[in-house]
Amino acid sequence: MIVPGEVLASPQDWEKIGEKHHDELDVIRAEIFWRRKVREKYRHRVDRSLPPLIAPAPRPSIPGTLVPPALAAQIIADN
Repeated sequence: MIVPGEVLASPQDWEKIGEKHHDELDVIRAEIFWRRKVREKYRHRVDRSLPPLIAPAPRPSIPGTLVPPALAAQIIADN
């Protein structure tokens, strides 16, 4: 609580009639880690002439980067 100096000096002269709030966003630094998506690779059991199969790589959230949206937002906010 933040109390005006005049009230602190003479609290008996003042009656509380409400309060005002001042809100601001805050952040606690996030932990940075690698999120790994594993794509399994397969070969045909019998026909070894077929090329190996692997699922397509997932598209990045932000094309051309390894940065997810949450980290990009953090970087922008820090600047």
